[in-house]
Amino acid sequence: MTKADSLRARLDPVSILLPLAVFLLDIAAGNITSTDSFWTVPVASSLLHSGDIDLDEFEPMLDLHGYRDTFSHAGHRFYLFPAGTPIVTVPFVAAAEAALGLATEAWPGLPRFVQAHTANRFERLDAVAIAPRIELVTAAFLLAMASLVFYATLRRITGNRLEAVFLTSVLIFCTPAFSTAGRALWSHTTSLLLVTLVLYLLVLAREGPLRGALLGALLGFGFFLRPTNAITAVLTAVYVLAVHRRSLTALLLGACASVACMAAFDWFMYDGLLLPDYFSPSRLSMLEGFPEAAAGNLFSPARGLLVYCPFLVFAAPGVAGAFRPGPLRGIFALCSGIVLLHWLAISFYPHWWGGWSFGPRFFTEVTPFLVLLLAPFTGGCRKARGRGRRALEALFALLVLVALVIHSRGACRPATMEWNSFPANVDTYPSRVWDWGDLQFLRGLEGV
Repeated sequence: MTKADSLRARLDPVSILLPLAVFLLDIAAGNITSTDSFWTVPVASSLLHSGDIDLDEFEPMLDLHGYRDTFSHAGHRFYLFPAGTPIVTVPFVAAAEAALGLATEAWPGLPRFVQAHTANRFERLDAVAIAPRIELVTAAFLLAMASLVFYATLRRITGNRLEAVFLTSVLIFCTPAFSTAGRALWSHTTSLLLVTLVLYLLVLAREGPLRGALLGALLGFGFFLRPTNAITAVLTAVYVLAVHRRSLTALLLGACASVACMAAFDWFMYDGLLLPDYFSPSRLSMLEGFPEAAAGNLFSPARGLLVYCPFLVFAAPGVAGAFRPGPLRGIFALCSGIVLLHWLAISFYPHWWGGWSFGPRFFTEVTPFLVLLLAPFTGGCRKARGRGRRALEALFALLVLVALVIHSRGACRPATMEWNSFPANVDTYPSRVWDWGDLQFLRGLEGV
């Protein structure tokens, strides 16, 4: 085979078309759910222009919005949620402002046009003035990158392009990846991409040496995106110890370097505060309500994972694969363990329903692990025959279609988010998450 033939063999048009389709479809869905992520773009803008992450320069905006999701420390006002996602957002804010500057030079009337077509009021046209749109486009790009990485991972696991495309599409469009991660710059959005990168590096290590330092750096940074990513970090380290012991030192060094850099960043940016209260382990302190939360995270009509992603019952063969000899036994065990501990962790959180959100938001960043566990079933569909098998395949396809409809409504219909506030605030009356007569994903349909 010539070098040209080898290059053509490596080129995969799906690697271009799939993320492009994800990017465009996510933007076209249109629904922007900028709730917890409201201050992500302003913090990124502050970091870009002032070299800090406080929100002091946005005092009128803070006052207008009642200082929501912020805290005061050392005479400054800070965003309540971790700084990791705003850091990732900085290049996108810089690109947006450069584009806005060029567009305004070419069309001086652009600020007036934007002002006339947006509810926001601004003194100058910058990234903060159009923050929701910046969030949507950036989230769509990150989701597209996650689809590319996950597709590459599945190609190596399944060896089948069609199956890899199908499972990647299931992840992107039939889970909270579409209805949550793609809707705004939640910390789930950046965490989802990070998790797909972690999985890719682990699967790639089946063909060569593990890139331990890079993997460790990603895992360390992941903690500063969402503290629950620590579960992925710890169990991945255990996996590396068991399967790639020679790479453990590199992984630990990479993780320590990443954590040290972010800890120094926090200490400097938060004026001597190493970790904000958001990282406090005491936030996972609910014992009395744990049974309800554990059940609700799986079966609640408003937040239940198996209600919004019913096809995940077919991940059972993948979980079983963790207990059977095979080349992917370790990967399946890792995925199963992370999902189990993540479910337990979010069920210890008093605010387990996730506030104003859509569906099982707290599961968003572990959905790549869950979808990967579907690979044994979908792989079996290509090989097995028989009436019973065809019935299972039909049921699986039906449940995937149900999930697609559910998450498409969350991605496209603002009325589904309005469910959180009407007829009563879900944070004030959390019992609403158990109301089968008022399904969130049906909001916006005629008569609902």
